[in-house]
Amino acid sequence: LAFGLKEQSNELFWKFEEIAFTIPNDLNDINKMMVLAKTLGADEKALLDYISSEKYKTELLEDADMANKNNIAGTPTFFINDEVVSGAQSFSIFKEIIDSKLK
Repeated sequence: LAFGLKEQSNELFWKFEEIAFTIPNDLNDINKMMVLAKTLGADEKALLDYISSEKYKTELLEDADMANKNNIAGTPTFFINDEVVSGAQSFSIFKEIIDSKLK
């Protein structure tokens, strides 16, 4: 759904993303996400056509393949030079890692 919104407009995609992640229990409910998208001004027919076309599958498969090759099991994941930082971390953690890389 998000990829289809991005095809309609970046602004619509980011509005959707901002609101959708405030309601995590609804993220897997396509009907609720469609209602949200329509509320934000999405073209419902274009969105349904995009979903039916399955154009998004290639991008999802490429992302999953890249994650598997790099042993990424979740989000967020950050790469700082050769170090992988998984999960939400505080500024101090990032600062410590970056400072160690600058030495």
